[in-house]
Amino acid sequence: MDIQDILSRFANNTVTEAERAEFAAYLKGLSSEEYEALMLQYEGTDQGGVAEGLSDPVMLARILQEIEVLEPLEWGGEEGMRVGGPRGEGGDVNRRRWIGWITVAAAACLLLIAGIYLFRGSSRPNVGTPGAAAIAVSIGPGGNKAVLTLCNGATIVLDSLANGRLMGQGTSDVVKLADGRLQYRAAGDKAEDQAAGNDGGVLYNTLTTPRGGQYQVVLSDGTKVWLNAASAIRYPTAFTRGDREVEVRGEVYFEVARDDSHPFKVKVGVGDKEGMSVDVLGTNFNINAYQDEADQQVRATLLEGAIRVSLGARAQVIRPGQQAGIANGDRDISIKNDVDLESVMAWKNGKLVFNKGDIRELMLEISRWYDVDVQYQGKAPSGGFYGLIDRNVPLTSILHVLDAYGIKTTVVNKTIIVQ
Repeated sequence: MDIQDILSRFANNTVTEAERAEFAAYLKGLSSEEYEALMLQYEGTDQGGVAEGLSDPVMLARILQEIEVLEPLEWGGEEGMRVGGPRGEGGDVNRRRWIGWITVAAAACLLLIAGIYLFRGSSRPNVGTPGAAAIAVSIGPGGNKAVLTLCNGATIVLDSLANGRLMGQGTSDVVKLADGRLQYRAAGDKAEDQAAGNDGGVLYNTLTTPRGGQYQVVLSDGTKVWLNAASAIRYPTAFTRGDREVEVRGEVYFEVARDDSHPFKVKVGVGDKEGMSVDVLGTNFNINAYQDEADQQVRATLLEGAIRVSLGARAQVIRPGQQAGIANGDRDISIKNDVDLESVMAWKNGKLVFNKGDIRELMLEISRWYDVDVQYQGKAPSGGFYGLIDRNVPLTSILHVLDAYGIKTTVVNKTIIVQ
């Protein structure tokens, strides 16, 4: 079999079903030694043409970038990756070998489902194996879903409403745009009252996304806000005087409209505890305050501009590419440099990204986006995952890939049982 020709056909999307089946059978039949020999075969070979031709080259480029980052490391459990020494001690050779392996593995995953580039350490997938995941075929991905809580406590399910003006809230009209976003606009002659601060009291709305939901809102000052699943933002229906202050929980991304005379402030909810506060002028940043994650950290990651992160009397100014973190119960603010911004922003860009995450981290993301519960029978499978999943693929496709890596799942109602 001409492997290079097959890879080129995958890259150009000209591979036939017969060639797919032949390639799948070929990979499945390789022993560990033959698989190592296949990696050695591509040592020193330029795989750029294959990477450039893939239907979604960003995915493969992302994986190759992560290989370079992981190169001097060892991670995972019994089935984790063992890459080798640092540069100058075999690192370059190992990187080339893993590039060849990833190119083959990426093509193998394409045999399962387009949109999933997921790898489990050095484990080789059992390509094309159907499993119990088939019963989850009716569970689709999340979408634009949210509930708006008005100033009087009334709630409105937004995804079921037609576009156009929904209602008035104080000096603002609430409008659902054609693209599904919510927008707050000054209402007619009330715009003059709003500009003058004659608002008759500040009114607050709360936008909440459920598990399996995401939503966008444009606040009255033009600030754009994206909410991930299981998140919320509380905000004034109009910013009339002083600071522009909002409160969030879950994961929220901001593109703040600049207004030097009215600083923008975000308070992060963490239950009953005092949480992080973020002060900005005009900037783009992401806040992750999920409290169901293993480390229970609150993270503020800056993409553009500058923000000041505060916890009580402590404060830190961070710059683009930095991330401020506060661990649960900690009183200190940690700063992480050279943050992987693509991973941080993957959810907003329609991806799930994993960088050495274990099965629990992967299933937590799946639980939020697909609105399912997860249970484990016995000890959770070991070994790390890395790669990308398109958030539009059905749940059954992801479970098929996990099955190919030896992680068996069954679905009962809306609960995934990991065996």
